[in-house]
Amino acid sequence: MGAMESYFTGEAKAPKAGIRRKLAMVFPSLDALPKTYLYARKHPILLPIAWVHRAIKYLIRRKDHKDEFFSVGEKIDVGDRRISLMDELGLLNND
Repeated sequence: MGAMESYFTGEAKAPKAGIRRKLAMVFPSLDALPKTYLYARKHPILLPIAWVHRAIKYLIRRKDHKDEFFSVGEKIDVGDRRISLMDELGLLNND
């Protein structure tokens, strides 16, 4: 749920449209970026490097734990569904 934290705390808003939401999961804004990437939050110009860093970390973890991981498409779909559910339940601060 680390990737979902910013939506729960109101730091980031979930896009309503499906394709926009999926793009936001692959390329999160500074507000939606997990706290792991503090260097990008501190220096916003490093945001693209944080995206690459996330991708590399994902690929390494997936290689080591292949049976325990979703594919990229599945991961995006699961994240999209979670955000949709949170929105339906009124858990998001999307004023």
